[in-house]
Amino acid sequence: MHASLPTVLVLGDYRQTLTVIRSLRRSGYPLVLGSGESRGPASLSRHAKDVWKHPPLDEANRESFFSALKCLLDARPDIRCLFPVGEWQITFFTLHRDALPVSIKPVMPGSEVVKLCLNKVDMFTILEECAVPFSDYRIVSGEDEWESAFEAVGFPCIIKAETEQFRIKGKKALIVNSPQDANQIVCDPPNASTRWIIQRYFSGKRHNVYFFADRGALRATVEVRIDRNTQIDDTGLATEGISVKPSPQLMRHTKQLVSRLNYCGAGCAQYLVNQASNEISFLEINSRLGANYAIAHHCGLDLATWWVTYSLNSAPAIQSQYGVEGKRYYWLTGDIPAFKQAVFKKNIPIKRKLVWPLQMIVSLMRANVHIVWDWRDPYPGLHKLMETMHISLKKRIKGLLSNH
Repeated sequence: MHASLPTVLVLGDYRQTLTVIRSLRRSGYPLVLGSGESRGPASLSRHAKDVWKHPPLDEANRESFFSALKCLLDARPDIRCLFPVGEWQITFFTLHRDALPVSIKPVMPGSEVVKLCLNKVDMFTILEECAVPFSDYRIVSGEDEWESAFEAVGFPCIIKAETEQFRIKGKKALIVNSPQDANQIVCDPPNASTRWIIQRYFSGKRHNVYFFADRGALRATVEVRIDRNTQIDDTGLATEGISVKPSPQLMRHTKQLVSRLNYCGAGCAQYLVNQASNEISFLEINSRLGANYAIAHHCGLDLATWWVTYSLNSAPAIQSQYGVEGKRYYWLTGDIPAFKQAVFKKNIPIKRKLVWPLQMIVSLMRANVHIVWDWRDPYPGLHKLMETMHISLKKRIKGLLSNH
């Protein structure tokens, strides 16, 4: 079966990469895993026996990367697909799609779609066209605009960059609760090389709608509610969630956006939902597989394999369907360091610190799927756990794992 299917070159070693390569291998696709300077969990998988060491994937090393890629493709004519998993890889190939040989099918949305999804300001225009609700906002492009933007939006509010490439104080988003907090930002504004968005704070649970689309038509979805994340103010990375009954409102909005973008392939639309008022505020669309994509796969949406098959055949790979409801996921190796950091933060209540370890135990026991761990492919999960816990035997066991 393996010989009849083309080989897929997978680039980007993230936690969702594990689900990608496990899915592809079990579907019969041979694969090569691209590995840059840093070694992630996927490189330890039993499915990653064929690893390609490549130059850094950035503008400074663009020529050397494509030169190395050409050598690989010349030596491996069986490679027919290039699957950039992370946002960094997708952004790079969006800029340099023309540099790929015509024989190689990229597993990613169209370049214009990616650019729109990455740029939050452009996305606001599309949201207005599609009547998708979102919180009021202002754009800040200079140091003298911060004060007036805060006054217009009010408090509390959230600051985030125009694109995903920038962070503010190490976070994707920063909550500003009062004029005093805002004054600190005005006196010491963030990076001036990008535009910043000040948006009215919206209270609600994050809901992720994982989907697969064919030329603007929604083919499959699963809705996942995020119950916990790495930050007490809910601006962190999700650590636990559950698949829920699809919301008619979120399905309608997602269909409208997918149609407007003429979206092809997999993605993840994110919303905030206030359960009390039933109000909704759009967050973003990730034009890629989300970091916790393992839950969508567990619920029946084999997005990675569908996307490869779709890219090769330019035809729908699936029937219309909804993912299974009531399935929980948990990311233990993300929750542990978040708790360790919270212990030393003075602004986190003692009660919250005491309850956190109990929540971890409960989450661990009731999860249907773990983001990194899979008993059929245990080495990546064990490695990440040891790395997180700083076990004294780490070096010795890591040596054993590297020789598996």
